[in-house]
Amino acid sequence: MQHRYALAGGAFAVTVGLGVGLGLWATGGDGSPAGSARSASDTAPGPSSPDTGPSPSPSRSYPLSQAPRTIPAVRSFTAARGPGWHPAHGERVVVSDGSLADEGRLIAGELGLTYAGEQSDVRSGDVRLALSGGEGGNPESYTMTVRDGRVTISGPADAGVFYGTRTLKQEVHGGGTAPEGVVNDAPAKPRRGFMLDIARKPYTPGWIEDRVRELGDLKYNELGLHFSDDQAFRIQSETHPEIVSKDHLTKAQVKQIVDLATSRHITVVPEIDSPGHLGAVIAAHPDLQLRNAQGLATRGAIDISKDGSAQIVDDLLDEFAGVFPGGYWHLGGDEYQALTVRAPEASYPQLAAAARKA
Repeated sequence: MQHRYALAGGAFAVTVGLGVGLGLWATGGDGSPAGSARSASDTAPGPSSPDTGPSPSPSRSYPLSQAPRTIPAVRSFTAARGPGWHPAHGERVVVSDGSLADEGRLIAGELGLTYAGEQSDVRSGDVRLALSGGEGGNPESYTMTVRDGRVTISGPADAGVFYGTRTLKQEVHGGGTAPEGVVNDAPAKPRRGFMLDIARKPYTPGWIEDRVRELGDLKYNELGLHFSDDQAFRIQSETHPEIVSKDHLTKAQVKQIVDLATSRHITVVPEIDSPGHLGAVIAAHPDLQLRNAQGLATRGAIDISKDGSAQIVDDLLDEFAGVFPGGYWHLGGDEYQALTVRAPEASYPQLAAAARKA
């Protein structure tokens, strides 16, 4: 078996916990502030200026619409004159592609509308979800057009269309009406994450699911789930049940959380912090604890010169790979105290010897 610890010539990817229960991150290369999005509005004249265009209604004129008030703010809005759109009983959500059924059913339920599936006819009051096609478009981008008493949300992929429905939901729940005009929007950062530390403090499945719904509405796309640390190991394990804490999630509960996150276009990123921060594992396997040349135990650290240490971490990673299908893992690697002392080779000669052998 190929172990995941390299004693020589290797490198660890570091994720720092330091006792923080909740964390937020947003990364990107455009230099804009993390956690915010830019907005732009059309420079058309305001309601006090002469109206040079036709009114949407022959009997009534409307002020120029204002940009939606959403979190995050939309990046671009082209204002228009018109009544906007608000949901009414009996109105429909329709899709132009069956792959958008989940997004359609969700927004229909949230706004009290009827989900009518794939339809080609056009009715007043419709909310239509569509894939815009084309190669190379940002899959998280979308266009939302409110015009003639209808809403059309389109994007290159279902993720963008989903984010468009989040904008529509916020508009309606915040002000009752989606303003007339066109939104062109995309997230300002490619990774928008929230880290939840359930190792140091347990949370119920329902509480976590509520956070997932909120994150989806705010257009986050990652949930970091830190479930293993010195304090506890909080997910059911068949390979090593002896390390699991009394307060823990079952795999069925985790699957429900992961499925809900997937429906909101959120990837759940699990973390088994190692080779430090494995106190929960060491409590059940004290023979694996790292000790220095004087025999003093190093808190939370396993002795990576022992085959059993790599074996147990391999077992856990192999087991949970199927529980978290998103393809991303955090393995920690931080605060391995053997590497922070003044003379690591003298303090931990067994690690030096294993490295030379490797």
